[in-house]
Amino acid sequence: MAAISNVTLCVLAIIMVTGANAAPCDLYSVLDDPWRSLTLITNDRHCDKPGYEDSTGLTEGWYRFTGPAGTQMPTVAPGATHLCGTFAPVWMNGQHPTVADGVVTRQACAYRDSNYHCAWRWDIQVAACPDGFYVYYLIHTPTCNLGYCADVPSPPVHNSLCYKLSDVTRDYESSTQECAAMGGSLALIGDAGTQSFVAELIRTHSNASHWAGSTSPAVHCSYTGLSAGIGHELWASGQPPIFCVFMDSSADFKLNVAVCSEKHGFVCQSDIVMCQRDVCQNGGTCTSCFDDAHKTCTCQPGYTGHRCETHLDLCNPNPCPFDWNCVDTGGSLMCIPKAHVRLSEQSLHSCTVQSCPVGLACKEDGPGGYSCVP
Repeated sequence: MAAISNVTLCVLAIIMVTGANAAPCDLYSVLDDPWRSLTLITNDRHCDKPGYEDSTGLTEGWYRFTGPAGTQMPTVAPGATHLCGTFAPVWMNGQHPTVADGVVTRQACAYRDSNYHCAWRWDIQVAACPDGFYVYYLIHTPTCNLGYCADVPSPPVHNSLCYKLSDVTRDYESSTQECAAMGGSLALIGDAGTQSFVAELIRTHSNASHWAGSTSPAVHCSYTGLSAGIGHELWASGQPPIFCVFMDSSADFKLNVAVCSEKHGFVCQSDIVMCQRDVCQNGGTCTSCFDDAHKTCTCQPGYTGHRCETHLDLCNPNPCPFDWNCVDTGGSLMCIPKAHVRLSEQSLHSCTVQSCPVGLACKEDGPGGYSCVP
């Protein structure tokens, strides 16, 4: 009996020490609420703390973000309230880990305003899973109205192309079809720079072999011993094999060939084009890839945020020399000498590369000051 009790205690101890330190990549709850989207601006006030109005809150445990709202937590402060279906959107302060990192601790932050990017904070845990997604050990928020955000990660870009790694394994033909359905194609690995770039993506994603594209047709196995005119009737069922190109994890992700019917992950690429539906605000430029599924806003000077929705105070801190008055004109600024300023002080200034914030050019307005314009 003593031996049995010891075994039982041992098993219980293993279960107790596992807890949040074990990343259940096949055992988690799903967060797929559309309102968790980082791009959703709303007056709704969902809350991940139990007991608030009709909110069931969040039960402590491992979660995976899925669905159109996004597949991972944002790692940059949202830049505004009333996002993610709540008042104070919750983001993760720190980068996502790799599979090799195991379970890591990160700080969850609730955004309140530009001075309080992390007005409420607490620890969460996160792990990267071999199949290319993340799981998070979350607790309920300390108060209301706070809610965890989901984000659609921007695809990595190399040589003006977007890249995306699959979360599933497919044969070569199915991989080609799935890339096409997303508005892309299997990635062409045409030079050492691209091979190195994509290889690093795979290492941090799943470290497994992936199908790649090819401008040549699949390679058919041939047998020179066959007599002329003899067709495939001498081959066994399912033969001869057809070979396709893949990035081989056992060869530092150099190109290799495998039977096309094998199942591997795959790498898709897409051109970067202007958005079909512009979502950028305040004059931002909208570009997208993978059939408008991933949008990026390049903001005008003076604006920031995922959709360029946040106006920056270009005069804070004051970039003007001699403590001149700074006037933010919305996307540009003016430096104006104070009244009764010495003429010698005015004449000391001429435009330099340090005169204006990044993205703005200096324009002298005579001895009476200067402007910073796009």
